[in-house]
Amino acid sequence: MKPEVRITAAAIGAAILTKRKVTSVYSDASGGHYNIDAELIGSTVKAYDYSRNCDVSGDLPSSVYDYGTNTHLEFKSSDNKIDGYDYGSSSHFEVTINGNDVEVYDYSDGGYHNYSVTE
Repeated sequence: MKPEVRITAAAIGAAILTKRKVTSVYSDASGGHYNIDAELIGSTVKAYDYSRNCDVSGDLPSSVYDYGTNTHLEFKSSDNKIDGYDYGSSSHFEVTINGNDVEVYDYSDGGYHNYSVTE
């Protein structure tokens, strides 16, 4: 999974799990802030990644389209967790949240990636 897609997935996952709008993501790995607006309206994800200048939007669980990579993302929520799939890298991912801390497990690199989100 590309790092920029993983950051966007963290924002969208947090918006889905908290049912609140996310306005930025901080990456522990890069030490950088990323301006991403992400929210869930009904069953529709609406997100904009300012660093990539692209929309990521669509209906859950599997019609979320990343216009920056021209591929779909899948988000299935259950038990305070997102089970996801990135069609661009053909890999699964998981999103879990604890307060404003978001953890993404990326099956493509076998690693945990930590982020913080703000509203």
